[in-house]
Amino acid sequence: MSMRQVTPAPGKASGTPKKADVTRVQILLAAAQLFSQKGYAETTLRQVAEKVSLKPASVYYHFESKEQILEEVLNAGIVYIKTSVETALAGVPADAAFRDRFNAAVRAHLRVMLDHRDEAGTYIRVYSNLPPIAKFRSRKARQEYTNIWRALLEDAQARGDIAQDVDLGLFLPFILGAMNRAAEWYTPKRGTIPQLADLITRLVCDGAAPRRAAL
Repeated sequence: MSMRQVTPAPGKASGTPKKADVTRVQILLAAAQLFSQKGYAETTLRQVAEKVSLKPASVYYHFESKEQILEEVLNAGIVYIKTSVETALAGVPADAAFRDRFNAAVRAHLRVMLDHRDEAGTYIRVYSNLPPIAKFRSRKARQEYTNIWRALLEDAQARGDIAQDVDLGLFLPFILGAMNRAAEWYTPKRGTIPQLADLITRLVCDGAAPRRAAL
C-alpha cells in the first residue's frame, strides 16, 4: 500500500483517525521526499521534523530511528507495487498472450513508480547503501515481488514466447532496472505511461522472441 493511501485507525470515540497515526504517516511521507531528493545519509531527523512542523524529539515518539523510517518507506513502496502488479495480472485471462500479460504488468509497475516518485526515488537512490540488516529485513518482500516477474517470464519461455537461449537470470534484472530508472528521467512531455509501457513491451517481446528460421 502506498503511504498516501494509508488510512489511520479510527479513534474509539469519534470515529476519526487518531492524531498519532496521522502524524506518523505525515512523517513517512516527508521522509520519503527528503530521502529521494537528498539521499539517506544527507537527510537528518531534524529536517524531517521541520517538514511536518514537529520538534525533532517528537519524531522519536513514532519511530525509534531514521533507519526504521527508511525501512517503512521502502516496505510501503514494495508492498504497494506488488499489489498493483498482482491486481493488473489478475485482470488479464491466464491464457492470454504473453504480450498482453506482460504489458499489463509493465503498466502497473510504471504507474506506481511514476505516480509515487518519492517512495520510488528512495528505493532507487538509497537501497544499495542500506546497512546489511536493513537489506536483510526487506529481502523477503523484494523477493516475493521479483518472483511475480520470474514466473511470468518462465511461463512465457515454456510456451515458446521467449527464446530458450535467453538467460532469465540476466533478463529479469535488466527489465526491472530499466523500468525503475524511468522515475529519474520520465516526464509527461515524453509521452504517456501507456506509451512507455507499450514501447518496453515491444522491445522485450519482440527482442526476446525465438528467431525465425532462415528461408
